[in-house]
Amino acid sequence: MTEVRVSIATTAGAIAIERIAPIGLRKSKAFTWRGAAPLPAISASYDAFVRKRVARILPADAAATFRIDLSAEIHVGDSWQLAVFAAHALHGAKRLAGKGRDDAASFLFATGTVDFELAAGEVGHVEDKLRLLVRDDGLRRAAGEGRRVVVAIPEANAADGRPEQEQLRALGAEVLIVHQVGDLLRVLDLDVAARDAGPDDAWEGSPFRGLEVFDVRHRRIFWGRGRAREEALQVLRRHDLLGCSFVLIHGSSGVGKSSLARAGLLGDLQQSASADDRWLVAIVVPSRGRRSPIASLAEALAAAMPGFATTPEELAARLLANPARVANEVAEALARGGQESGRVRIALLVDQLEELLLWAREQQTHQAAAEREAFAETLARLARTRRVWVIATLRSDLMALLEDSPILSDLARDDRLYRLERPRPGALAEIIRRPAELAGLNFVGHDKDNLPLVDVLTDAAKRQQDCLPLLQFTLKLLYDDKDRRSGTISYQQYESAGGLENAIGAWADRTVEGLGGDAEIERAVDDVLFNLARRGRETDVVVGAEFLLDEGFVTATRETVISALAEARLVVLDFDAGTGRRTMRVAHEALLTHWRRARTLFETHGAKLALKEDLERSAVRWREQKENKETFLILGATPLVEAEQLLADSRVGLSSLAREYVRESLAVQRSHVESLKARLARDEEKVAGLIAAGAYGEAERELDGIVDYLFDQAEAGLVQRRAAVATQRARIGRLALYDGQAKTVFPKAGQEEFEKARLACEGALHALDVLDDSQWWDKLPVQDLSATQIADLHQEIYRLLLLYSGLQLVPGIRALFAGGSTRPPRLPPAWVVRPLVKLAPRLVVAFLKQVAARRRLLDRRDSEEARAAFELCRAGLREAHRVEKLLGDGQHSQTSVLVDQLAGMFSELAAGPKGGPIDLARFLAVKPPAAFAEPINAADYFFVALFNYFVAKRRRDGAVAMFVFLLRGNFAALDAHHPLVTAERLLRTAIALEPRNFWPHWVLGRTLQEADDHSAAELAFNSAIALEPRYARGYEQRGLSLAKQSARNGDSRLRDRARADSLLAGQYAEGDASIYWPRGELLDELGETEAALDAYCLWLELEENVLGTVARGGGVSRLHRRTETLLADAGARALHADAHALQALVHWTCKDLPAALAAAEGALRLAPRHPHALGAKGAVLLETGNPHEALAALELALAAAPTNFWVQLNRARALEKIGSLDAAGTAWEHLLSRSPEPGQDRCPPWIRAIAEASLERLRRDCDPSRAS
Repeated sequence: MTEVRVSIATTAGAIAIERIAPIGLRKSKAFTWRGAAPLPAISASYDAFVRKRVARILPADAAATFRIDLSAEIHVGDSWQLAVFAAHALHGAKRLAGKGRDDAASFLFATGTVDFELAAGEVGHVEDKLRLLVRDDGLRRAAGEGRRVVVAIPEANAADGRPEQEQLRALGAEVLIVHQVGDLLRVLDLDVAARDAGPDDAWEGSPFRGLEVFDVRHRRIFWGRGRAREEALQVLRRHDLLGCSFVLIHGSSGVGKSSLARAGLLGDLQQSASADDRWLVAIVVPSRGRRSPIASLAEALAAAMPGFATTPEELAARLLANPARVANEVAEALARGGQESGRVRIALLVDQLEELLLWAREQQTHQAAAEREAFAETLARLARTRRVWVIATLRSDLMALLEDSPILSDLARDDRLYRLERPRPGALAEIIRRPAELAGLNFVGHDKDNLPLVDVLTDAAKRQQDCLPLLQFTLKLLYDDKDRRSGTISYQQYESAGGLENAIGAWADRTVEGLGGDAEIERAVDDVLFNLARRGRETDVVVGAEFLLDEGFVTATRETVISALAEARLVVLDFDAGTGRRTMRVAHEALLTHWRRARTLFETHGAKLALKEDLERSAVRWREQKENKETFLILGATPLVEAEQLLADSRVGLSSLAREYVRESLAVQRSHVESLKARLARDEEKVAGLIAAGAYGEAERELDGIVDYLFDQAEAGLVQRRAAVATQRARIGRLALYDGQAKTVFPKAGQEEFEKARLACEGALHALDVLDDSQWWDKLPVQDLSATQIADLHQEIYRLLLLYSGLQLVPGIRALFAGGSTRPPRLPPAWVVRPLVKLAPRLVVAFLKQVAARRRLLDRRDSEEARAAFELCRAGLREAHRVEKLLGDGQHSQTSVLVDQLAGMFSELAAGPKGGPIDLARFLAVKPPAAFAEPINAADYFFVALFNYFVAKRRRDGAVAMFVFLLRGNFAALDAHHPLVTAERLLRTAIALEPRNFWPHWVLGRTLQEADDHSAAELAFNSAIALEPRYARGYEQRGLSLAKQSARNGDSRLRDRARADSLLAGQYAEGDASIYWPRGELLDELGETEAALDAYCLWLELEENVLGTVARGGGVSRLHRRTETLLADAGARALHADAHALQALVHWTCKDLPAALAAAEGALRLAPRHPHALGAKGAVLLETGNPHEALAALELALAAAPTNFWVQLNRARALEKIGSLDAAGTAWEHLLSRSPEPGQDRCPPWIRAIAEASLERLRRDCDPSRAS
C-alpha cells in the first residue's frame, strides 16, 4: 500500500508530522523533531486526544501512549486534531511517511478538530491556511509530479476560502470536505472501525445551558465555536509574544461572548495545562454583587491566588493606590510559584467590560474616573507581565465607551480586538447536535415540510439576532420536559413549546400561571419584572439590572414570585455571605425582549424606568461628594415632583440610598421655596417701583428674571405667581417696546431725520396695536399703571398720532416729486414778497399760475404711492379724532385740521389723470377767519406752536412767506405776521397744561433763541434739562444761549458754563455727530474760531449722510462760504490751513474729489501735519484707488489725532485694500475697544457698525466654519 505524508495546515504554513512512535510513559507528548522538551501549548491536549479519540481506532493491545514529532512548533488551538488523527490511522496501518519522505506517493494537508463522535469540527483562519498551501513548495511539487494531494477541511468551513479552494484544485489537489473522520479515512483507503466512546466522554444531565452562561467546566458541551476559539487564542498568543497578552472579544448582545471566553478560551487554556505549565483562572464581572469594579477585581485575583493578599479589601486599596506595584507583585508571586512547581500563569477574564465604563460614566465623579483608570492600568500592567493573559468581553454597540479611558483605548487597539459574529448554519447545527450526542440524545420527528428537527431548529435560529440564548433556552426546556421520552427530543415537544421565538415567553407565562391568577400575584409579577431591568443610558434599550432584595421591597407575595422565577431559571439569585445581601438578576436579557409581558411593561413604564435609573446614579454621585453636596441634589421642581411620585410608587424598588437622596432633596426644596417666596416679594416691590417711575424696560428685565427663576418651580403658590408674573411681563413688555420707540421720535424729528422719526412713531403705535386693532383703546396694557400714568399714556399716544399723521406727509411728498428734474422757481426774498402780496395779490397769483404752468409744478401726478401715504396720514388723523372724543375735547384739534388740509392739497396733486391741471384759485379763494382759532389741548398747543416756529425759522425764505400769506385762509392756525410771538404764547400755554413734558420747554427755548432772547431761552432749557437730564440737545442749546450772552456782556462765568454744557452734550450724545455743528456755533460766539473750525471739520467727518436733510445741506453751503471768506481775508492767515482743511471736507462731502484733494494739499503746504487735511487726503486717495498712498497719509493723520474715529475707519479700510488683513483686524479691534477718556466724545454708531461687520467678515474669511 502507498505511504502518505501528512501535514497540519496552520497560519504559519504546513507543519509536517515527522514521526509517531510509542513511548513507555504515562502520558503522550508532542515534540518538534528530535526535540528534548515537550511542546507546552499542545502536549496536554495531545495526551487527552490520544486517550479519548485516537484510542478508539487502535487495536486493544496497541500502545497507549505516543510521542509525536512535528517539523515546527504549534502554539495554540486544536486545529491540528484532524491531521493528527489521520496520521495515527496511517501509522497503525504502517503507511505514514515520516521525516525525509518527500517522495511519498500521496500527501495530506488537513485542518480541523475531531469530536467524541469522530466528526470534524469548525476551525478558524481557513482562508489564511489555504492561501499558504497554494504557495507551499512541497504541495506544488508533489501535485506537479502527478502524485496524489488531498487537502481536508471540516464541513463547517466548506464556505471559507472558496477562491483558494479553486486554486488548489487547479494545481491538481483534491479538496475534501469532511463531515465524519471516516470520510477522510476512506479517501485514504483506510478501513478502520471505531469503537464507541468511553463512559468518560458521556455528559450527565442536560447538555444545554438555558439562559445561563457556558462556564469553564462546560467545555466538553461547548460546540460550534471552534473557529472563534482558535482565532481568538491566536490573537492572544501573538500578542503574548509581542509583550502584551490581551484580547478584547466584542460582538452584539446574545452572540455568546461570555460563553466563548469562559468555556472556549479559558477551558482550552486549562485543557492544555500540565504539571509543568499550570493555568489559574480569575473571572471578574465589574458590576456583579453591587461591589465597586476595583473591589470585584481584587476579589477575583485574591480567589485565584490564595495567600497573595490578606483580604480582598486590602488588595482593592492597594490597587487603587498603586496598580503598577500590585501588577509587579502578582508577577513575582507567580514566578515564585513556578520555581516550586513549573510555570504558573493566570488567565484573567473581565466579562462585560462595558459595566466598568458605564459605571464610571454614570457616576460622573472624579473618584469614579480614577477608579476606572486604576482598573484599566491594572489590566494593562498585568497583560505586560507575560504571566497574566487578560481576556475581556464588550458589547459592540458600546465600543465607543473605550474612548472614556485613555489606557483601555490604547490597550484595546485594532490588532488586539476579536469580533465575534453570529454562528453560521453549520455551526448552529453543531451547537444543537453535538451536546445532545454527548448526553445520548436523539432528535426525532419532522415538520410539515418533512424537515428534521435539527434543521428546523437551525433555520429558526439563523433568523434571530440573539439566537444563542433562545436556542439554549429552547433546548433546555425540551430536555427538562417531564413528558419527554427517554433519550429523545421530539418535534412535537418543540411545537408545543411555541417554537424558538416564543419558547421563553411561553415558559415564563406558564411559570406565572402556576402561581394562580389573583390580582395581587399579577401586581407582584410586574413589580419584580420592572426592577429586573434598566434603560441603557448609551443605547436607550432595556437591559438587565442587578436588584438588591431588601425589606423595603420584599413582601410575601413578591417573594413567592421571585422564588418561582428562580426555580424556572428565569432569574438568578445571588447571596453575599460577607454582607448578607441578596440580589436578583435575569438569567439572560433575552427574557426581557422575548417575553411579551416584559416588553409591554417596559413600553408602558419606560419613562419611569429611566427616571429610576437616573435617580440611582444621581444618588451615588451625591453620596460620594465631600463638599457642596447640596448642589448634587434634585434642584428642579418638576424633576423633584417626578422623584417624589416614584418614591411613593410601591412597584419601584429604589435603593435606600436613592430614597434618602429624594427625601433630602424634598427637604432642601421646601427651604428653597420659602426663600424664593421672600425673594419674589422683594422683586415684585422693586418692579412696582420701576413701573411707577416709568422705567418699563428695566421692569421688563426684572420680570424676565423672575419668570426665569420661577420657571421650573412646581409648588402651587409659585406656579400661580409665575403665571401672573408672565402675564404682567407680557403687558410691561409691550409698554417697554412702545416706550423705547416713542422716546426716539421727537429727537429724530428735531434733527430732520423725518423717515427715521416716522418709522419710530409707527413702531411705537404698533407696539400698542393703535394702528392694527379697532379696540386698541380698551386693550391698552395699563393694569399696572397709576391713574396719572394712564392719563399721561393717553396724551402721549395722542401726540404720537398727530405727529405720525404729519410725518406721513413726507413719504407722500417725496413720491410726488421723485425723479423730477424741475426745481422750484427762484423767488425774491421775504421782505420783498410780503408787501408785494399785500399790494398786488392778483398780480402775484397770476405770476404763480404762469410759473406753475411753465414748470408744470401743479399738474396732477397720478401717484398711487403718494395717495397711499396720504391715506395713512388720514387714517392716523381718524384715530387722533377718536382719541379727542374719548378725552372729551368736543372738537377736532387745530393740528389735525392743518394736517388734513395739507393732505387734501397734496392728494389733489397725487390724483389723476396724469398731467391734468389743478385749480389754484380754489385754494386761494378761501378767506382767513376773523380771529385766531385756539387749540383744544396741550398737544394741540404744542404742535400749532411748532408749525409757527417753523414758519418763523423760514421767514427769510420768500417761497415760504408767499405760501403762508396766500394760503392763510386754508391754514388759520398759522400766523403769517408774528409767528414767533404766537409760537411763544402757545408753548407757554402748553407748558402750563403739561409742565412735565420736556418738548414744549425745549421748543420754547429754541423759539426764544430765534427771537434773540437768550437769557429767557436759558431758563427754558433749564426746565427742559431738569425733566430730561440725559438728553444731549438740552445742554447743546443751553450752551449756545450762554455763549451768546457771554459774547454780549463778556461774563467769563457764562463762557465757562457754555463750554461745560458743550462737553456734557458730547457725553450724552452717545456718538451722535450732529452735536459738532452747534458746538462750532458756540465756539464761534466765544471768538474761538480755530476750535470752531475744528468742530465743523469733525461734523463733516463723523456725521452720516450730511446732505440727507435740508438744514444740514444748508449748513454745508454756509461752511463753504465761510471758508471762502476766511481765505480771502489776509488778516486771517493763521486760520488759512484750517480753512483749506475745512474746505477739503466740504468738497469731500459734495463728492468733488479733485477739489477736495487740492484743498487738502493747500492746507498741508501751510501745516504739513494738519490732521483733518491728512484725513481728507487719505480718504480721497482711498476712494480713487490709491490705498498705499492713502495709508501713508492716514498714518500721519492718526499720529496727529489718535482719537479721530473717521481717520481710524479709513486707515482700517486701507489696510484691507492692500491685503494686510491681520493689521486691518487689529485696527478694527482697536477702534471698537476704544473707551473715551473723560471729556472725549464717543464713536458714532454708524462707524461702530461698519467696524463690527468688517471684523466679523475678516474672522469668517480666516475661519470658514464661522460662515453659518
